This record gives sequence, C-alpha cells and structure tokens, in this order.
Amino acid sequence: MEEGLTDHKNIASVTSAVLKNLSSKNIDTLVLGCTHFPFLNDTIRAIVGERMYILDSGEAVARHVQRILANNNALTTSTQSRNHFLTTGDATRVSRIASSLVKTTITFTHVAL
Repeated sequence: MEEGLTDHKNIASVTSAVLKNLSSKNIDTLVLGCTHFPFLNDTIRAIVGERMYILDSGEAVARHVQRILANNNALTTSTQSRNHFLTTGDATRVSRIASSLVKTTITFTHVAL
C-alpha cells in the first residue's frame, strides 16, 4: 500500500491475513483509522463481507480541516486557487504514489524540517 499498489496480490494477502478472523467474531463495524485505508475499501469489503459496516474517517477529517481553515480565515472560495503539496520524504516517490492513488497528477515539493 505504501507504494500506491491497492490491487496487488500481496496487498490482498496481507489485508486478508489481518482481517480474516473478524468475520467470525461478533463485530458489526470496522473503523478505518489511517488516511490510506480507504484506498483499500474494495479489498477490505471483499474480506469482511457486506454485514460489517466500514466507517471511513476521511470525510470527517476533511470537514475538520475545513473548519480549521475557516476559523483561521484561510479558506478560499476562489476557483483559481492553487494547491501546494509538501513532504519531508522523497518528493518524486511521494508524487508518484499519491498520483497513482488518486488517479491524477500530484506534484510534491520536498521541505526540510
């Protein structure tokens, strides 16, 4: 997953190994607590089945970020806004992985801490 491969057989194998016992337990909700887990939603659904509710925190996080930006007068309504993506990691690698996950070109710039 860290390489942007959401449909690779190893991803399905590892995900299955982690989640396979959940279906036999009395669990009705699975909370996706990491930002990249929603990219595995189809794989996770195939493993846990339709009976389990999958709670994705992504929308709640996005709403919270919007509130923070609004509270700091940093929220724009302009359609001409530009996005800048920063990483402390390898910008080329992160750009490739992020672009693969969201299926559009995203370019990160490296920043030092």
